[in-house]
Amino acid sequence: MRTILILIFFTFIWRPIVAQNSAENPSQIYKNNELLTFSGLSFPAGVNGELFKNFKINYQFTEQNQFQLQHFYEKFGTFESTNTALLFKHHIAKNIYLFAGPEAVLGINQVNGSFESKQVNIFGGIGFEANTNLLLELGYKARTYNSTNTNFGNPAPTSVMLRASF
Repeated sequence: MRTILILIFFTFIWRPIVAQNSAENPSQIYKNNELLTFSGLSFPAGVNGELFKNFKINYQFTEQNQFQLQHFYEKFGTFESTNTALLFKHHIAKNIYLFAGPEAVLGINQVNGSFESKQVNIFGGIGFEANTNLLLELGYKARTYNSTNTNFGNPAPTSVMLRASF
């Protein structure tokens, strides 16, 4: 009976503990080559129900070049924003890279479910990765489509942005 209770303990208690530890670390495939990597971050819900989540999938096809799929989700108040980008990155030095690619942004009103804004941007810039925990990017967004304007193809003002991840 004692053996059965110990077996039940390890089966039902030990596995969730191990699963929680492995879920907190970003999974990596081909760790030696870092050919394909996944990472994500989710902050706890804020006092007013704010949510912030993101994930990235990197595919390194040569030593200097990689593709990155990014997705950011934000919810605050009655507004949701989802942002998806497919970027091409070219490393010009060990920690410095250039990036460019298309980006789609949707703003959703949660009260009536309508899209408040739709944008398609061309995104480019330069990034500096000091280590795995510190990343700085200086970028330029050229908006090619903005649904808040009356006619298709009427671009919105462009913007310069600085992103940091640590």
